[in-house]
Amino acid sequence: MMPASALCGVCQIRPPRYVQTLCPLEYAGVAEWLVGQMKYARRLEATELLANLLVAHVVTHVVDVPDVIVPMPLHPARLRWRGFNQAVELARPLAQALSLPLELSAVRRTRKTAEQAGLSATQRKRNVKNAFAVDGNFAGKRIAIVDDVLTTGSTVNELAKSLQGAGCGDIQLWICARASIRRK
Repeated sequence: MMPASALCGVCQIRPPRYVQTLCPLEYAGVAEWLVGQMKYARRLEATELLANLLVAHVVTHVVDVPDVIVPMPLHPARLRWRGFNQAVELARPLAQALSLPLELSAVRRTRKTAEQAGLSATQRKRNVKNAFAVDGNFAGKRIAIVDDVLTTGSTVNELAKSLQGAGCGDIQLWICARASIRRK
């Protein structure tokens, strides 16, 4: 498990748009395998295990409980291909455990972007630029974005930028695993 207060060197130099990240696992070994089983093999038991680990970590470490949970949206084409949104499946038990509203329709991915896996940090940032739209009212609300893995932070920063443009307050990131990579 990663310490709740861990802040990577890159985030110290270029702070992200979110104020806190809660993450129980490093994206390597078994955690990487479990995420792959959840996303690509549609293994329900992997999803349940990751969700349970994330809930236990968030419930133990959250300091400032947000007003609403927003799962990372998938483009409709990716959702049809995958058959489910893994971020939604991770967010449901969090919303239940913390008695928080889960917002499933007020944020959407407007462009079909390429898979981020295999792209450089620069390519990832370009890939997701202007990829989100906010249709709901988040004025002043504190938000927790839920996703499976954080690598460069490009996707979540772009979503956070859209949410901030809609007037939201502080944004937290709740993820299953964080990759230890060097950004270019």
